Amino acid sequence: MILHVTWKDAVSVDEWTHIDEIVPTFHMIESVGMLVKEDDDTLVLGLNHDVDSGNWACFIHIPKDMIMVRTEMLMGRME
Repeated sequence: MILHVTWKDAVSVDEWTHIDEIVPTFHMIESVGMLVKEDDDTLVLGLNHDVDSGNWACFIHIPKDMIMVRTEMLMGRME
């Protein structure tokens, strides 16, 4: 199954910043990938799947509490 997910991600700032200039914020992210695994708390999307070995690469773990929109996409497979 292919999913398109819109989710909130954390923002990290690695420089000295005066407190008056700090604004609480987050980034809205869109991710598309094949559903690798899912449990009550987390969704795992993968980009690359080695069909022969069953291994995955380029996958991301997204906390479900951060997901704003989840859309299933149609997937065609060449035989």
